[in-house]
Amino acid sequence: MLDALLGVNAHSIDSQLTALKRLIIEKTEGNPLFMEEIVQALAEEGALVRNGAVKLTRPLDALKVPPTVQDIIASRIDRLPAAEKELLQTLAVIGMEFTLALAGEVTKKPDDELNRLLNDLQLAEFIYEQPVAHEIEYTFKHAPTREVAYNSELLERRKELHEQVGAVIEALYANSIDDHLDELTEHYGRSGNVRKALMYQERSGRQALQRSAYSEARRCLTNALELLPLLPQDAERDQREFALQTTLGPILMATKGWTAPETERAYRRAEDLLAVSGAALEQRFTLLVGLFGLAYVRGRLPAARERLKQTLEFAKEHPEPAFVLEACHLEWSVAFCRRTGDGATPHQRRLGFFSRLNSGRFPCHTALIIPSYVLMVGVPSSFGFAVIRTLRGFMRPRLCRWRGNSEIYLRSPLR
Repeated sequence: MLDALLGVNAHSIDSQLTALKRLIIEKTEGNPLFMEEIVQALAEEGALVRNGAVKLTRPLDALKVPPTVQDIIASRIDRLPAAEKELLQTLAVIGMEFTLALAGEVTKKPDDELNRLLNDLQLAEFIYEQPVAHEIEYTFKHAPTREVAYNSELLERRKELHEQVGAVIEALYANSIDDHLDELTEHYGRSGNVRKALMYQERSGRQALQRSAYSEARRCLTNALELLPLLPQDAERDQREFALQTTLGPILMATKGWTAPETERAYRRAEDLLAVSGAALEQRFTLLVGLFGLAYVRGRLPAARERLKQTLEFAKEHPEPAFVLEACHLEWSVAFCRRTGDGATPHQRRLGFFSRLNSGRFPCHTALIIPSYVLMVGVPSSFGFAVIRTLRGFMRPRLCRWRGNSEIYLRSPLR
């Protein structure tokens, strides 16, 4: 590889270049990226020339080789003309990859000048053009190049540029803003614009939730909660935190487990905020279901019955079909814990009747997803009767499983 970088033939290399190879290998310990940057730096300094044959213009002991690849890249950036260096630093703030349109809007440079500077940076092997379907796009040669260029810009200037890039993305991609939520979150987060960073972090989390990307949703919503303390303490902040906690709770149930400490903390914090949040009905109901689940899964049946009572009262006060159906399901779940399962039968009949009555009103084959779109209810159908009959010895497990598969097929929106 080093012969190819130097542009020499291993069989016809002179002693000076052989010594240079040994020096490069010693300094880089065989790191390909480091070797490539050293050769590039030597060529830019004029210490290594290619004029028909490859030659060193200085003795080895006169060569100054920085100890790290970052130092090599920094020295190369410092040798750039001022206009190219400024553009490279701006592009590093925009991101690892960027479009020509975005770079033009951020830099406000004339097209001819911008294209010339981009071509010069390509010739210097700092960035590369890469083909895309509808527009010209560039990428940094590798992550260390972007990192060094980014860190070489002053902190205050970086914050200004991040704010500017965020505003340009909002304007340039107004019709497809959901495709750029991660970029907007990063830019406004680094610019110190907490409100916009929080807004886009929340949107990223809910978008991931709609894709059932629960781990990503958990990361985004957790980051949003970490941003909240940077806002002034007021009722609006409490409302946003309550909405975030009640959305995050079911996600934690799905990814961490019902008994995970993080899950309980989310619901307990939401319960503390309930009195001051002015929450929507769906959020309040989601909290009640989550608090029931915390008690029920831990086997704390007295506490679960108390939470069930609160849920039933809420469903009676707000008789939305989704609330009533889920409340029936929780009631059946508690009754099912009786030794024989006899207590669950009347609840299961009521649940099955209500499910059939509202069969076209819920968006999932399991009849209902609570407002978070994560926690799915059981099967309020003939399958529930099958489970009870199996546990009481009146039905074989194989037939019970067949009933369950049939229910899933009949209620699937994809069939």
